[in-house]
Amino acid sequence: MDRRMLLAMGLAVLVLVANQMLFGKRTSREPVPFIADTTAVAPTRPVLEAPSPSERTERLSDAAVLRNADGDPEMVGLIDVETELVHAEFDPIGGTLRSWRLLKYTGEDGHPADLVRDRTQGALSFGLRGKRGVLRTDSTRFTPTVVREADSTVVRFLARNDSGVEVEKIYTIPRDRYDCRLEIRILGVGTEDEASALEIGWSDGMPVLEKDARTDHAAISTVALFGKDFVRNHSGGGALGCSRGGGGVRTEENEGTLRWMGVRNRYFLGAILLDQPRDRRIVTQHNGVTHEASAIMSEPLSTTGETEIGFKLYLGPIHYGILESYKVGLERVQDLGPGIFRPFSKLLMKFFEATNRVIPNYGWEIIILSILLRVAFYPLTKKSMDSMRRMQMVKPELDRINAKFKDDPAKRNQEMMELYRKYKINPMGGCLPMLIQLPVLSGLYFVLANAVQLRKEPFGLWMQDLSAPDTVAHLAGFPVNVLPLVMAGTMLWQQKITPTDPRQAAIGYLMPIMMTIFFYSMASGLVLYWTTSNLMSVAQQILINRTPAPALIPVAPEKPERPRAGRKSR
Repeated sequence: MDRRMLLAMGLAVLVLVANQMLFGKRTSREPVPFIADTTAVAPTRPVLEAPSPSERTERLSDAAVLRNADGDPEMVGLIDVETELVHAEFDPIGGTLRSWRLLKYTGEDGHPADLVRDRTQGALSFGLRGKRGVLRTDSTRFTPTVVREADSTVVRFLARNDSGVEVEKIYTIPRDRYDCRLEIRILGVGTEDEASALEIGWSDGMPVLEKDARTDHAAISTVALFGKDFVRNHSGGGALGCSRGGGGVRTEENEGTLRWMGVRNRYFLGAILLDQPRDRRIVTQHNGVTHEASAIMSEPLSTTGETEIGFKLYLGPIHYGILESYKVGLERVQDLGPGIFRPFSKLLMKFFEATNRVIPNYGWEIIILSILLRVAFYPLTKKSMDSMRRMQMVKPELDRINAKFKDDPAKRNQEMMELYRKYKINPMGGCLPMLIQLPVLSGLYFVLANAVQLRKEPFGLWMQDLSAPDTVAHLAGFPVNVLPLVMAGTMLWQQKITPTDPRQAAIGYLMPIMMTIFFYSMASGLVLYWTTSNLMSVAQQILINRTPAPALIPVAPEKPERPRAGRKSR
């Protein structure tokens, strides 16, 4: 492996690292202070007649908790709703979603993954903010009604106080989807105060569900789509899965034509989808110590005294096909790399989804993909290897030129270029195949490192999770990962059978060491791909070594153009 190929492979690694650092770059406005109002104030005293709008404003300012006049103090227990995909639990106290467990995905403990981080807080925060305070419903005893149908379940919560304030929350949970419909009706709160609003959102973000918590810590963030601008705010997300930003709480504000907003971890998403894009403001907070991320949206209250709002809540995997089906740009949450690399990532994601219907083992799909790409790029690979062999054949002439013009760099370069032209040698031929493959390799890196389809998916033998390193043991706390060592062996094998200048051999052997360090903590699915690719390279190199070396045929010098007949030469 000569210096040009070493440079190309090093560049490939550099691009992958740069992609990881660039993706998710925050595009937010200036931060503004935001402190949730949790001050408890005495409840509203009952009145006998319908209050005026100004009186409603005063009660909204003074009240702390909505007291349900029809609430049953003896009512305890949760309302269970189970579908084909989720098991949900709703609490009449607060009318809150307390648990949302995914039946097809498990958490770190092996039980169904619950996307509600704190059961005591619930999934969503809910408050009515007035000029001087917040009317809360988190401890309100709602009156529940449950209607179970064949294709969906409707859970309705209603609370009204003696002052005429009424809040209704209606959850509609479909049988075969990861979302539910939330409709909110607020009656008796009408105000001319433009600052009065319903504040709703994710109070503390997604839970940590991975065995290696650092991967979730680095990915936990808030996400939103304003028009065509995707915004991701986070305190983690450094290169190679490392945290970035340290501790402390950071608050940021975004506003614009909002389509959806939410919170995410490495593989799962909670999002509020608006029925129609509209100008809204969201405030996000990120705690680098507790790895919490909250996103609160302000929805203005109607001045007529009755406000009706509807949302769709998505609580499920970051699965490109599922997110794309909502047709609102929700799939942009999927980490597929920046810029020109995303189309390649999308094609690779489609490949995995299509082949999995036939071959239900992602490990074999990765191997097949690696073989197909190597076969597709074989003409370029062969041309590269032939170029390297011709370079070896003219090396004595290059050494003579270097020695003769060692004190004249301009003349030396001129003579070398003449030599290359004479034998039709492209000095960059060894780098071209690798450079052409960079977009594919970059896209593949993001797909294999972030696709939820590979999460906890076994391949066989000791590889039981393609989304994590294939650790088989620990020595003094250091993980023993087998596949990166196998990959290093294949690279050494390839280096040994590749024609190389003996003076550059030592440099070539550094590449397996560097790549092993880089891949050692990577997902085993990604290491499996690279190992298979190396084995294909070894096979191709053996095949090329057995074929006769390309002949060095000098290019005939161009003959001067003869004058045309009937024209006198001067």
